[in-house]
Amino acid sequence: MKIAIPLFQGRVSPYFGSSGEVLVGDLQGSFYQDGVYKLKAQTPMELAQGLLGLEVEMVVCGGIQKYWKEWLIQKGVRVLDNQRGLARTIVRGLIRKGKP
Repeated sequence: MKIAIPLFQGRVSPYFGSSGEVLVGDLQGSFYQDGVYKLKAQTPMELAQGLLGLEVEMVVCGGIQKYWKEWLIQKGVRVLDNQRGLARTIVRGLIRKGKP
């Protein structure tokens, strides 16, 4: 499963669409790897389309407008919103809980 987290200084960006930098983590069985990508996204739509291009299956974010959340869900992407903190810490927590 590929998880994407829009970033702001290594933390979850407080608002979806305010950053084109994303942490993308790929979990395959017990193997996990991640990397930071800089998308040429200046709007929430460009960010959402960029995440689809990366074939992410889940987006973890801070605040997100209802329209963008529903748009992503309609495209088959799970959205976990209202999250705060260090991005990699959140991903590790999700893996430990078996949530992805």
